[in-house]
Formats: sequence, C-alpha cells, structure tokens
Amino acid sequence: MAAPKLHTTAGNTRAFKAIIAGKYNGIEIETSPVEFGVTNKTKEYLKLNPNGKVPVLETPEGPIWESNAIARYVARLNDSGKLFGNNNYEASLVDQWIEWTRFDLELPAMAWLYPIFGITKYDAEATANAKNDLKKALAILNEHLRLRTFLVGERITLADIVVCLTLQTLFVKVLDANFRKAFNNVVRWFLTLVNQPNFKSVVGEIVLCEKAAEAPVAPVAAPVAAAPAAAAPAAAEAAEEDAPAPKKAPHPLLSLPPSKLDLDEWKRTYSNEKDTRKACQWFWDNYDPEGYSIFHAEYKYPEDNQKHFMTCNLLGGFIQYADPVRKFAFASMLLFGAEPAIQVAGVWVFRGNEIPADMKDVTGFESYEFTRLDTSDPAKRQLVDDYFCWEGSFGGRAVNNVLEGKVFK
Repeated sequence: MAAPKLHTTAGNTRAFKAIIAGKYNGIEIETSPVEFGVTNKTKEYLKLNPNGKVPVLETPEGPIWESNAIARYVARLNDSGKLFGNNNYEASLVDQWIEWTRFDLELPAMAWLYPIFGITKYDAEATANAKNDLKKALAILNEHLRLRTFLVGERITLADIVVCLTLQTLFVKVLDANFRKAFNNVVRWFLTLVNQPNFKSVVGEIVLCEKAAEAPVAPVAAPVAAAPAAAAPAAAEAAEEDAPAPKKAPHPLLSLPPSKLDLDEWKRTYSNEKDTRKACQWFWDNYDPEGYSIFHAEYKYPEDNQKHFMTCNLLGGFIQYADPVRKFAFASMLLFGAEPAIQVAGVWVFRGNEIPADMKDVTGFESYEFTRLDTSDPAKRQLVDDYFCWEGSFGGRAVNNVLEGKVFK
C-alpha cells in the first residue's frame, strides 16, 4: 500500500498527531509542504479539502481532513502500537479524551493564543475567561493523572498523543512557571511524552515557557508637534494616519431603558440559593417582560447524539462559543434521554425583546430551534422553572429524564 501523504504547513502541531501515531504503528507518513494562503487555495488542494484548511491526508481510499480524524485513521492502520488500548472500553476512553480536547482545551487555547499570534483582536475579558476555562480543564487532567503515568491504561495511546499536542503551544508560549505550579501531574506527564523518542523526533526539543507571551496592544498615537504653515497639510495627514483607532461603539443592548431585573443579581441569587425553587420565585418577582425575553431552545438533530460524552462536548462547545453574549443572557441547558439519541434542550433569558445579534452569530446557533415563550402563561413559567431546577415535567416532554446539564451565566 502506498504511504499516506500528509499535506501540512511546517511545524503544525495538529499534523504532528498523525505523524507521531504513525511512528508508534511503524508507518512512515510522507509529508507535502503547504504554503498557507497559496497552496491551499488551488483547485487541486480544494479537491482534497473543500475547506481549504490544513492538514489533509491523501490515502489510497481518498482524502481525509480534520486532524483528529487523520490521527485516528493512522492509528487504525494496524494494531501494533495499541494506540486504542487493549479492549473496547479502553478504546472508548481514548475517544473520550480526544473529544474532550475539542472544546475543553482547544477553544480556550485559541481564545488565549490567537490574539498573541495576531489572528484575532485582543479582548481582555475573553482572555481572562479563556485562562479560567483552561485552569478548570487542567485541574481535571491533573487529578486524573495523580496516580497514572498515561491517560488510558499502562502505555501511550492516541489519547496521550492528541491531548499532548493540543497543549504543546500553550506550554511553550503562555503556561509559565506560576501558571504550571498548580498542575504538577500534567507537567510531569507532558514532559514524559515529549521526551519519548517517537515524540522528540517530530516535535524537537521542548522548552517550557519562562515568561508568558502577551498580545500586542495597539499604541496610542503621540501628540503631533506644531508644524510650520507650509508643512501644515502634511502634518495634518500624518496626524490622521497615526490617530488611534476610533473607540468601539457601545453595545446596543446597553442603550435599553433600565430594567428592574438585574441580571447579575439574578445570577448570584441562582448560584447561592440552595433551594432553586426559591431562586425561581425571586426571578419572577423581579422579571421584566418589557426589558427581557425568554426562549426555549431545542437541538434539531438528536439522532446524531449517539454518545453521552460526545453530546456533553457538543453542548459545552456551544456554551463556550456563546461567551460574547454572556453579559446579556442566562441559560440552563439539559441533556435528556439515553444513547443513541440524546436530546438537548433548555431555556435562554436575553436582555431585550429579541435574540441578540451576537447570539445569532454563535457557532452552532443554527442547530437549535429557538421559540419565544409567553411568560404571561403560567404553564410557560412552570416550564422555565423546571429547566432552571433541572427537574419536573418540562411541559409534558415525552423524554424528560435529565442526564446532566450546563448553566450559562
């Protein structure tokens, strides 16, 4: 069989997943260099990956894109490396950790790193949220590794490869000694992996971050000195070019009339009140139908939610992507039913009388059916209460056993 060919940019940690998996399975992966912005826009490349992204793998059967799918393909080419463990349970645990990286590690990592690389604009609040989300994820990983050398079983699996490579840029660029000190087990595990010959031959020598890189901040223009009359037009032009960017316009929801419902106060009440039914009473005592609206959200494709942990990751990603609307929204989203068709539904409280434009731009929004609730109807109020409390009839919902949920606040 012809060797698989991996099209990738140089130093791409996403591509490293498949290359390292190949080394553990004794499979040499041929690489083909991609000049991003040039190669990936050609007709030939777009036939391999219509998204125009890297990496993409050419196989005898056809192309494969998405780095985790590529790594899984290589890991399954033979079983010599036992990259999916020793049995079906271990194979499922490997998949569990790979799926976990997509939202619990990759999303906050991108939110923190992309402004540093100049890919997106720096936002202090988004960066702070990303750091907190990473701390939560690393705490889970740290506890799991407390008495373990590897993530699954007693040897390196594809789970270790994928999670390690997902964390590599973080460890090199931003996770300084002060950040790392709370996660000694993760650091020990990471260093163990990157110093294995099959890793080191691909990633090279890894040096942990000493000082966290920071996103560039746009400089404020210096005052323009007075110029002679003859040079005034040139000075004015220079001043215009160097002027600081105009301030970002206030969010349109901030211009709404004051409301008796203080959303931050509601979030604190919900978090601190042990009896959620009492919290609900506070909510309705303060609810302002002129200043807020409530929508029921239902995931449209439950037939795709075949695994519990994958559905949790799906919902977790949607919640994280909704971060831009956090100041103006509250939600309780629940998982119902059982494998292989887990249902996802919940209620969202929004500032204003419509779904905010920011929310409609959230990745995954189109996968949910949003329906406005008439809060003058006692039955609809009871439905909202049930979702807030994670128990009840949920408006006569046919499948109403709650598996778990997530609160957006």
